[in-house]
Amino acid sequence: MELSDDALKSWIIKKLVRKQCWGKGHISGDNLVKGSPPELKKRLLRIANTLVKEGNLVKFPHDSEEHYYLNPNRRKDIYKIIEEL
Repeated sequence: MELSDDALKSWIIKKLVRKQCWGKGHISGDNLVKGSPPELKKRLLRIANTLVKEGNLVKFPHDSEEHYYLNPNRRKDIYKIIEEL
């Protein structure tokens, strides 16, 4: 069964909400895709970068890797995405 990009967006956002990654709380790209099938990992990172472009996630360099967190200024929009999907 092929998962849609919207379903994967929801999966990423729900994981970050569950782990309370708002602002100071952040997660590395490796940990973001942990728990997903190996064939989806590159696709999930691509979708995470799309969410960054949309403004729902923030990406920043930390040590030698990229870290992500939910944009606290877009909290209402983020919860709306979760409800819709």
